[in-house]
Amino acid sequence: MHGDRLAVAQAPGADPRGRLTSLAAPVLDRLSGTLSDTRATVVLTDAHAAILDRRAGSSRLHDLLDDLGIVPGYSYAEDVVGTNGMGTAAEERRAVRVVGEEHYNEALRPLTCVGVPIEHPITGRLEGVLDLTCFNEDAGPWMSPLVAEAVAGVRALLEAQATAGERALLAAFLRASQRGSDAIVTLNDSFVLTNPAAARLLDGADHAPLWEIGADAVSARTMPVHELELSGGTLVRASFEVVELGDKAVGAVVRLAEAGPTSTPNRNRKRSLGPSTPAEATTGPRTVTGRLVAEVRAAVESGEPTLVRGPAGAGKFTVARLALSEDHPVVFDAGRAVIDGPRAWLQEIEATLGDGRAVIIRHVDVLAADAAAGLAAVLDAAPAAARVVATAAEDAASAPIGAAQSLADRFGHLAQVPSLARRADELPALVRAMVGRLVPTGSLRVAPEVVQALGRVDLPGNLRQLESVLHRIAVERRSGTVTLDDLPPEVRAATHRPHLTAMEQHECEAIAKALSDADGNKLVAAKALGISRSTLYRKLDAYGLQLDRRTW
Repeated sequence: MHGDRLAVAQAPGADPRGRLTSLAAPVLDRLSGTLSDTRATVVLTDAHAAILDRRAGSSRLHDLLDDLGIVPGYSYAEDVVGTNGMGTAAEERRAVRVVGEEHYNEALRPLTCVGVPIEHPITGRLEGVLDLTCFNEDAGPWMSPLVAEAVAGVRALLEAQATAGERALLAAFLRASQRGSDAIVTLNDSFVLTNPAAARLLDGADHAPLWEIGADAVSARTMPVHELELSGGTLVRASFEVVELGDKAVGAVVRLAEAGPTSTPNRNRKRSLGPSTPAEATTGPRTVTGRLVAEVRAAVESGEPTLVRGPAGAGKFTVARLALSEDHPVVFDAGRAVIDGPRAWLQEIEATLGDGRAVIIRHVDVLAADAAAGLAAVLDAAPAAARVVATAAEDAASAPIGAAQSLADRFGHLAQVPSLARRADELPALVRAMVGRLVPTGSLRVAPEVVQALGRVDLPGNLRQLESVLHRIAVERRSGTVTLDDLPPEVRAATHRPHLTAMEQHECEAIAKALSDADGNKLVAAKALGISRSTLYRKLDAYGLQLDRRTW
């Protein structure tokens, strides 16, 4: 994505003829009738900013929008196009107005866009975005209320289509939320509703295991009380109440209260919703790392020496160590062969394999030609039952290691560790595990919005860089909840626009630091930067720098 050119791509998952398009059709019909023959158009997208429908507008506007790829089936996600009414509204889940120069891409700057997210009135899920686009000279205050009214109409249709079970769960949630200030969760196998108190306690990793317990209650038609340890480490008492529709159980209402030191005699045994050890945080069978560990373990048990490759800091050694954890492997680092010479290093590996012990060889890609050839010979002569796992940089399996031959040929199995950017499902557990190591007392918790923000940061150093960021935070804060305020300024800047040019990223970081130093005061920050406050506001809008939720 570049600011001077537009490269719109087709959205593989887009369904222009799907449920949302059909459901919203009556609303779009009315709105397009109002805008007929005007220089304004209405666009419907799905939750990922893939365009589903486009209505109304003059021929001149239609021609421009066609050229810009604002057509059904194409993506206007923020990471593809940059700041725009559709993608930004979907990303931030709030109504946005993007005017002319505020668009990241120059090709969009003749336009003004107002986008409003469509959230399901019962489940709270983001269903899509309704956007109104016109030429800058035609824009006015009429745009926002017109789109908001149309979105209200779509939400009403969504509510009308809700199942009876969903309605029963919503009613139960509202009743429970009106009774005091407890944290309330209402859930079934497809959605979760939380009040603000529950949202502060839970993060996304708690929902599925909480429902596993709730499902037992629904199945047995019981009302149990459990003491649970949440994934963030908080101990709570959870009271489950089955929600019924006629004679059918449709879900459960859960009332959460932070547990005190005194145990409750009639509660069930304590259960944990999060990993009990840092290793468990990343090795669940459904995670990428968990699958890799199982893959490597199976290969080694079948007698195949295995090479684990991946980008720097991605956790290659962690995968190897966990795969051989029950074998108590001996670890050899190829850096020693480089520094001390290969002969003694190779002899030690050969002797260890001869004794029948498992071996991990790290960084084999750094070996010189003679050491690489020597290691290949050692592996060739190893016993058939030898248990060997090696780690190497990204391209070590596709290019020769050393001048004579490729070490990759000596490994019967190759396992690829992806970058952290491709393992978003593991991020909450990884953050909890790392913070747990940095602050063993368990007194520091990371807010869910911080984890989500970290997921938007480009971390080329992968796990190593993530832990470095968390270490900087832990040095400053040893207890309580880490909020967006606690992120280093350059990280906060990167959470919103990871695809900026180097110059733009530098400016983003300077703005973030100035605001941090000024404790959020925009006037003081603008003076420190040598710009006017209006210029600072314009840059904040253009870069999407919503650094925290304070009012400045």
